Amino acid sequence: MDEAEQITGEKVRVPIALKWLETLLITAFFLAFSVWHRPDDPFYLTGNFPWPVLGPLLVGLRYGFFMALISA
Repeated sequence: MDEAEQITGEKVRVPIALKWLETLLITAFFLAFSVWHRPDDPFYLTGNFPWPVLGPLLVGLRYGFFMALISA
């Protein structure tokens, strides 16, 4: 947190265009990485952990449920 945020207690709002851009980029990154890393099983259905689920998880932690739902 910066000094102004600590004094006023207000959170800085992220522009809606940046929210959508980050959501789409993070989702695309995880899907593209999965296809590149494991082209025969990009959703890791036969693996121990479905790694592409980290995309919506990170988006949800940053922007909330709705953006995570869109990412998923």
